[in-house]
Amino acid sequence: MSSEVEIILKVSMVILQMIQFTSGLLSVLIIGPVVGLVLFDLLRYVYRLLSSSSTTKQVVEPEPTSRFQQFKKTPLYPVLVNGVLFTAGVWFIQSPLMDLLNPQ
Repeated sequence: MSSEVEIILKVSMVILQMIQFTSGLLSVLIIGPVVGLVLFDLLRYVYRLLSSSSTTKQVVEPEPTSRFQQFKKTPLYPVLVNGVLFTAGVWFIQSPLMDLLNPQ
């Protein structure tokens, strides 16, 4: 009887380790692209700053734009969008709704 219990405990420990490894791997696969997108947006902004400072442009009076369009042109916009999407994804994964979607 005790050998059967030991076997069941060993198998359950192996299954638990496999679940922990899989969840860690999924975390890396989710977080990695988000960090990559944020870094890409920041590098693109730095490139835009460097390329615009090296050339002199004639000042032309721009047409009036809305505050949202002005905000959309700033580098904070893609960072904020990616951050909100990442937070929403993490919230969804950790929500009780995810447990309901998981078959038992």
